[in-house]
Order: sequence, then C-alpha cells, then structure tokens
Amino acid sequence: MLGAATLRDLAGAIRNGGIASADLVNDALAAAAAGEGPRAFTRVYATAARASARAADAERRAGRAPPPLSGIPISIKDSFDVAHEVTSAGSIALRLCGAPRRDAAVVARLRRAGAAIVGRSNMSELGVSGLGLNPHHGTPRNPFDRGAGRIPGGSSSGAAVSVSDGMAAAAVCSDTGGSARVPAALCGLVGFKPTAGRIPRDGMIPLAPSYDTVGVLAPSVDCCALLDAVLADAPAARPAPLPLQGLVLGVPGTLLLEALDRSVATAFQRALAALSAAGAVIVERPLPALGAIDYMGISGGIVAAEAYRRHGPLLARHVSLFDAETLAVLRTGAEVSALEYLRLRRRRSRAAAALEHALRRYDCLLMPTAPVIAPALHSVAGGGVQAALMNARLLRNPSLVNFLGWCALTLPCHAPGEAPVGLTVAARHGCDAMLLAVGAAMETCLASAVREAWAHHRLRWSGAARLARGNAVVRRRRLVRRIPLPKLSTRRAVAPERVRRGARGRGRAPMRETSKPNRSAVDLHARLDAMPVSELARVRAKAQLERAEYVAELVARAVSAARALLREAIVRPIRLALARIHP
Repeated sequence: MLGAATLRDLAGAIRNGGIASADLVNDALAAAAAGEGPRAFTRVYATAARASARAADAERRAGRAPPPLSGIPISIKDSFDVAHEVTSAGSIALRLCGAPRRDAAVVARLRRAGAAIVGRSNMSELGVSGLGLNPHHGTPRNPFDRGAGRIPGGSSSGAAVSVSDGMAAAAVCSDTGGSARVPAALCGLVGFKPTAGRIPRDGMIPLAPSYDTVGVLAPSVDCCALLDAVLADAPAARPAPLPLQGLVLGVPGTLLLEALDRSVATAFQRALAALSAAGAVIVERPLPALGAIDYMGISGGIVAAEAYRRHGPLLARHVSLFDAETLAVLRTGAEVSALEYLRLRRRRSRAAAALEHALRRYDCLLMPTAPVIAPALHSVAGGGVQAALMNARLLRNPSLVNFLGWCALTLPCHAPGEAPVGLTVAARHGCDAMLLAVGAAMETCLASAVREAWAHHRLRWSGAARLARGNAVVRRRRLVRRIPLPKLSTRRAVAPERVRRGARGRGRAPMRETSKPNRSAVDLHARLDAMPVSELARVRAKAQLERAEYVAELVARAVSAARALLREAIVRPIRLALARIHP
C-alpha cells in the first residue's frame, strides 16, 4: 500500500475510511520482517506501532479530527532517543551507555502527530561514513540492481531502504554532511535538509554539533514538507509550487562538477535543459572560492574533533568494539588540539561569509547530489583506500550545504530503468519554505522531462529517428563551432555553449548543447558583417583579451581540480592509513 503514495494521500484515505491504519501498519511490519528488513532496522516496534494504528482507527470511527500523521508508519534513525531504551547509533559500543529518561524532541513530536513509529533504522556506525556500511548490523542493499548488490548510501542507510521497500511511508534521520541526501539520491528518493538549527536536536546522538541537522526522506517533496512541518512544530500547509520563470539558478563550475559518472552527467544536463525550458535562468560559472577554501578539509577537521570530544571517553575504554573506519576518524579528531579547533572554526566562518557573498546573485544553487551512481557493495566492503576515496566523493557536494548552514533538497532526475541520480537544489539560511516551493515546481518539471526522455529512449532505434537525431547533432555542432570565444550571449541563454575539451575527439557527446539555434549568435554574426573595418578590429582585440582572461580562468580551475584530486587520492587515505597503523 505504501510504495510511492504520499503522506497526504495516506492521511486522506485513513480519514475517509478508504484504508485502515491497522492494515497499513501490518503491511509495513511484514515488509520489515522480510527481504532487507533485518538489515534496514536495528529494532522494530511491532507492538507499539499496532497500538498506534488501532488508536488512529478508533479516532476515525469516533469522528474526531485526526492529527496530520495519524496511523501512518514512520521510521526513525537509530540516533534518536526513545525513552528507557539505549540509543546505539549503529554501534555496539554505545549499548554500554545508560538509557535516556524521555524521548528525543522529534520523536515526541512524531507521537503527538499520531505517527506509528515502526522501528529504528540502521546507519553507519556513529554516522561517520557516507557509504552506509555497518559491520555490526549488516548493510541493506540499494533497491536498484539488488541482485548485484549496491551500497544504499549513508549514513542513513536503513532510512532510505525502509522507504524504498515499503517498510515506512517516510523516514526521520540526521544530516551532518549529506547523511540524508546521499542515500536519498542513490536510492531514488527525495531528501530534505533544513536550515541548521531549525529543528531541535535534543535527544539526538551527535556526531558534530556544529554541522548536525535533522533531515527527512520520503517519496515526494510534499511528503518532506509535511514531515518537516511536524518536526519543526509549524503549520502543515502544502507548499504551492513557485513558478520557475525568471528564477536565477547558479551552477558552480569549480570542484562540484568534477569527476562525474557518465550517467550522472547525462541526467544532470537533462535536468538543467528541462529547467531552462521552463523559464529558469541557468548560470554556470567557475567559483574559484570553492577550490581556495578547502571546505572539505575544514569540515573534516571540525567533524572529527567534535566526534572525538563526544565519543573519546568510550573509545578509551572499549576500543575493540569500534569499526576500523570509525576508529580512524575518531583518532584523527584526537590529534586536533583546542587551539587548532578554534582556528578551524574561525576559518570556516570567514570562508562561509566569502562564499555567501560570491553566491549572492543566485536564488538557488544546483549541483549533482552525488558525482557517481551507487557503487557495488563488494568494491568498498573491505574498507581501505578504495572505500575512503569513494566516501570522499559521495560527501564532496552535499557537505558544502552543511558547511554554509543552508537548506537543501535532492530530487530524483533519472529516467526509468536508469541508476538513481539526485539533483540538489540549495537555498540560503532560513529560506526553507521558498526552497520547498521551488522543489515542488522542479519535481513536476523533472518528471515531465523524464517521461520525454523515456519516450525518446523507446524510439531511438528506429531508422528515421536515428537519422533525424544525427542531422540535428551535426547542425548544432556546426553552430557551436561558429560561436566565437568568449561567448557574447546574454546571461539568459538557454544553456552555456561551452563544451568540455576532448569530448569530440573521443566520440563523446558535448556536455552541453542547445536544443535549437541560438538567436543571439546569429544576430552577432549579422552585426559583425555590417561593422566598419576599424570598429571590427577593436571588437576583435577586445575578444582576444577576453579569450586570454578566459584561458587564465580555465588554468586556475585546472590547478584547483588538481589540488582537490591530490587531497582525495593521496593525502586523506594516507592519514587514515597511518591512524589505523599507529593508534
């Protein structure tokens, strides 16, 4: 019954008597007892969930107005306190700690909203990894290509699988560096990270308090909006889609678009084309500040230091109970002195202010949530350098939002049958309502684009369609070659005409092409033909100067990318390896 049903649809069906809450919860519990359920949950609350469902059905029969989540099965991450029960956060070491006396703030609000909490969802130990692996409770497999076995993403691995497999209608989790959005993107769901501090974190096992937020996972933007409203104790109004016409969307071209899988790059470009066709202004520009501030290094130092401060005493007493990857992160945090920690906090504040200033002209930011599709489980299960590199790649883009303290949504943008790919749209601090409204509009726009892509996929092997496509590509490439560098088109161009170097030589399609002739380029050539010789010489000199500036910018970008690659491929794995070898 759950599947892709929205929370409002389920609430309406329960309220009108179309569905009994008891049946809904029984179906969820049956799914949790089979398949990936034993690995998706660390504990299942069958008795309590059925009691909540019976209470919801009794209220409906009595004619009383039900709360917004009455009788709907919801999963909670294993990092939230439940009264008189030890919170383990995916670790067997934390089972030695005492039990809390009351529920976490978000759990209490879920109960007041009538939710039937079906269980605690599995997670990476202490939430330190974006892969979603857990050696103590097992790792649930991604719903895509389940036979081969792929990672679910983390740290909220069980939360994503509980929703994708019908064990819960939605999930409440945490997000420190992408913990909600990475598994949502890899499993084809919608994930929402609110503005830092908007939802209380009382009763949540922290990883890094200066980055931790409470996030949600669900099948749709409207589901995320409803669940977020309950957790924030705000009115549960349906977000009205905000028109995309004239919305200025920035695509930072430094670091965030590097080393994309072909599947991710294709889906991302298709999403940008769909949003641009809907009237949004897509502005792709290099952002050198991203490569200069080394935000991953800053957040890594702060996160590790704060994690060690919280879990260091337990580590000293029970080191053998922790996973090797968790140990490496905690020991890295032990090396950060108090003076170094304060210095990192100051650097973060200054760098975040500089980034916000550089991004001030955009209404929202767009980027791929993860630069790769979900890798095979066996490729990272052994840990080591390969797992560390993949973890850094998965957390690279979503960590920027936590670094800034902004809010962000990840939306599915892949076609049916393709590996799940997420599109991140991020907005400034406190713009959660606006972001959800934009996300609702983008969700509809992307769904339409995906349907068109699927229809095109079904027809592409016909001879006429193949010939028409080839002719159209030839015409577009000829037009691109006619456009001079630097491009003199307006900021409102459908898409930047720049193509990545080397794409043609290897037979790959350009990363970005216009779907129809660029009128600004045609008008430009007409003006050049009618221009006097002296004026033409001046324009050409100016173009050559701008071309030199553009090339210099490309060189700076290449240097920044090389530095980032060096950090991900050499420096961080060596530090982690040394931390494991020399405790």
